[in-house]
Amino acid sequence: MILGIGIDAVNISRMRDLRSAEKFLSPDELLQYKQIPEGRGQDEFAASRFAAKEAIGKAFGTGIGPLTLSEITIGATDEGKPDPIISGRTLELLNSRANAPWTVHLSITHEEPLAVAFAVAELL
Repeated sequence: MILGIGIDAVNISRMRDLRSAEKFLSPDELLQYKQIPEGRGQDEFAASRFAAKEAIGKAFGTGIGPLTLSEITIGATDEGKPDPIISGRTLELLNSRANAPWTVHLSITHEEPLAVAFAVAELL
């Protein structure tokens, strides 16, 4: 059963400095971000991660306000499918919203000037 859906679009140009990325990237994402050569996709990477986290919050009906965004890591499966890993207080909050086992399906894309993410929270 679908618990909720969420979508978000971020203007890539909002991600021009690392200071803002440090506020919402998880430690693993921050390592990936720093390994991307400047001007070679850092802004797209950061914008897509922010959009994904916002879409997840919307899918659970919380928005990003009560979430700790650095507790959400957008990883990838071996096939390259986005795979959110949620931990800490944020996981506890989402578990309380779902009241049942759940998963998140996520799709991310970016094309200048936007990064867009779509999330579906599904009860298992």
